[in-house]
This record gives sequence, C-alpha cells and structure tokens, in this order.
Amino acid sequence: FPSHDRCVENLQKDSGLFDAEFENLLPMIRKFCEATLLPAWHPPQRRGFFRFLTVRKSFSEDQILVNIVTAHEDRKFDVNEFASTLLQALGKRLAGVIHTINGDTGDRVMPLEGESKSVYGQSFITEKILDLEFRIGMTSFFQTNPASAARLYKCVMNYTENICDNSYRDWE
Repeated sequence: FPSHDRCVENLQKDSGLFDAEFENLLPMIRKFCEATLLPAWHPPQRRGFFRFLTVRKSFSEDQILVNIVTAHEDRKFDVNEFASTLLQALGKRLAGVIHTINGDTGDRVMPLEGESKSVYGQSFITEKILDLEFRIGMTSFFQTNPASAARLYKCVMNYTENICDNSYRDWE
C-alpha cells in the first residue's frame, strides 16, 4: 500500500517464489482492504491500520495459513468477511485465518502488546518431512523449504549414523 513517502511491494501477479494461486489473489486482497478506507501502517509516523499479511504454506498438505495483522480493531474491517472471502477463493486449501492486533510501535508481526485470535479453521499448518509430522504456527521457527529440510535431515542422520557406528566399534 503506498503511503506518503513509503511504498510497500505491490505484487500484481505470481512472483514464482511462493504459491501462484495465493499470489494471484493479492490484487483481490488489496481491493478488499482498500474498500474499508482504512490506511496502511506508516512506520515512521507510527499510525495506520493494516500492518502485515503473513502467510505460511504446507507443501505436503497443500494448505495455506493466513495472518492479517492490524494496529487495532475497527468496525470498518470485518475480519470474518475477510476470512470468508479467502475461503471462497481458496476452498479446502485454506487451513486457517488468524487476526493479530498489534498495538506495538515497532515493526514486528507478533505483538508484545495485543493478541492473536483464530477467525477460521486451524491456527497451524501441518508439514511432513521424511517420516516426521510438524505442526507449524505463525510464530514457529521452521525451514520454509521442506525439500531442503529433508535433504538436511538425511545428511544429519547419515553423519550421526556413521559417528555412532564408529564409536560403537571403539567400545568393542
């Protein structure tokens, strides 16, 4: 959202970096937010309403988790209508929608002052890597590329297997 002397990246189509279907919804999401007439957050002035839109994707389940972060609550923004709009566009791919109210003056997604509440569905996605299953929430620290994580886990398992095998031989 442009604002005075600052401009936020405005994707008009799929960037090829995340999820084509979701990225192609960004113009619709932008129009939804603009229709409220509520301003984007202006960090230097520490005012505005819309702060962040954070999205997580489960590659194994092909689901999307969305967190809309605002500075406060406002009747002009109907978060349930926002969730319904996303559900209509994404269907079963939408794992959940979270609304975070961030009253902090700093630029963080998760607030020190404020709260997060689940508006629709789950507050996490599930990702499967090798034989492991992970529940990933918005604040989870997790590798964003599960294929890379699987390769890394395999390397670590092979490395530790070799070390363990060799150390057991030393005990015999």
